[in-house]
Amino acid sequence: RYVTGFSTEIFRAEQENREQAQLEAFLKISSLNEELAAAKKDRDLDVTAKRVDKLIEDHKMQNMIEYTIIPKIVKHGSLVVQSCSIQYKLNLDEWHKAGLLDGIFVYITDHTDKNTSGSYTVSAYDITRHYKDKYVIEQSFWGLKNVIDVRPLFVRLPEHVRALIGISVLAQFM
Repeated sequence: RYVTGFSTEIFRAEQENREQAQLEAFLKISSLNEELAAAKKDRDLDVTAKRVDKLIEDHKMQNMIEYTIIPKIVKHGSLVVQSCSIQYKLNLDEWHKAGLLDGIFVYITDHTDKNTSGSYTVSAYDITRHYKDKYVIEQSFWGLKNVIDVRPLFVRLPEHVRALIGISVLAQFM
């Protein structure tokens, strides 16, 4: 049984994450451009292209950021260096296409029992509510771990896990 859901919180988070990744990628490419403009040694265009590809891949912006490497000569007094510059832009079609599924998710569940009227015994609402509540709790713990800096956590025994959860919940309330 498949149940489709939509969450406004996840929608906003995915939109913000994509915007943040795009901003960080643009800042790093801009920084790389400054580095290339101040080059004191010859730069290989293929190596630079691989570096930009890796940077874009690290930010999961493949197909969304397009770039062109333009060879250029950099002069520092009597020193002449073969370098390049990177022209880049956001591919808006791919950007919008990536956002089409934001906030949408599909649950695969084994709750297939039906009652005599033919409807499922566990409603789609109950299934999505369960996972939405789980997401809210996970976000709370994530936020808590970032605020009070309790990483790394290496707990394996059941009583230690329960103690950690208890402390985390108390800290969250405080």
